[in-house]
Amino acid sequence: MNNRIYKIFFCSDHYFDNHINLLEYDNFTDIIRNHDKLNNPNLDFEFIPAPLLVINSNDYLGINESANLRLFDLIIDITNDNATIYIQNPTDTFLSKMKEKICKENYTIDFEKLHYIKSPIYYDTSNVLHKNIINEIIQSINFHDILTNNLPLVILLYGKSGVGKTHLVHDLSIQLTGKNPLRFQLSNYQNLENLTELFGENISSDDMVFKLMKRNTNIILLDEFDKTNPIAYNTFYRLFDEKFFGNRYRTTNIQNLVIFCTTNYQNINDIEENLPAPIFNRIDKYIYVPNLDFNQLIEIIEIELHLYIHNIGDEKIRTFIELNIKEIKKDIYINFHDLSCNQLNYRVIKKYISEVLEKYVFAYNLAEKDGISS
Repeated sequence: MNNRIYKIFFCSDHYFDNHINLLEYDNFTDIIRNHDKLNNPNLDFEFIPAPLLVINSNDYLGINESANLRLFDLIIDITNDNATIYIQNPTDTFLSKMKEKICKENYTIDFEKLHYIKSPIYYDTSNVLHKNIINEIIQSINFHDILTNNLPLVILLYGKSGVGKTHLVHDLSIQLTGKNPLRFQLSNYQNLENLTELFGENISSDDMVFKLMKRNTNIILLDEFDKTNPIAYNTFYRLFDEKFFGNRYRTTNIQNLVIFCTTNYQNINDIEENLPAPIFNRIDKYIYVPNLDFNQLIEIIEIELHLYIHNIGDEKIRTFIELNIKEIKKDIYINFHDLSCNQLNYRVIKKYISEVLEKYVFAYNLAEKDGISS
């Protein structure tokens, strides 16, 4: 008699692990491997059906397509009649045979944390670079959160390379959800072979749908959106405009997803000329990220220096850097002397700061080696 209990989860790895971390169970792949021994007539082997089975998302990648397609029957073969089965992010085919209640992870944005924008103690480059932009984004997210259509919110950030678009999304996601955004670097998907990796070719593919099923946040980043293969836009139509997103194997809930796209276009006209009209019209908000001005440059140097020093693990080296901070800043400013504000961006600033600090740390290590360090 089949008394199996199925516990189905649509969630991130972290969320699933929290529900199974106290359970004692054998690895799914090992159970499959032992069960396959029954097919070998030369082996005298007794297979004991499992009383507890745990199948996480990554387990799908370890078995072939045939086994994935008959997963429901496979579970019957390898478990006893009273087994409890925990399954993370199953396929649509498997789900169609289930009547059990599904456990879904909730993705929350903590609007209580929004006060940080006005807080003088909030110490990060995004506050210096993009305070007004952050306010505009949060207003959009806040308004979208009260709507009842539950569709994704799509925001495109545009401006020159290196002005901090990606850093802004990353920092905002950390502040609002405590997690990094789920990032897709679309410039990596320019040829058809790489597009297959993005959108999947079989049931075992670690593709976009699969990654969205495993996400631990509702904020995603489509970085360098303009550099992907135009064929990809056919898929993004659905991602931007529907509550559920999937392929022929899996479907995931994307209600109230916040999608950030970044491009290096300089103005709206360039964007409209280069993006297909259906994509352009599905983007809810366009936000320009400007170049740095001189005052921002000075503030960012101070902040980045503080962060670098904070992350130095050796206390003696950290003290040495702090004692020489005036000279270090002088050397950094000398590097910038011949550059205009249009040539400076967040990446360039970090590069120069890192190079100057490397020089001072190397000098300290040489002096320490010679026994003359102060």
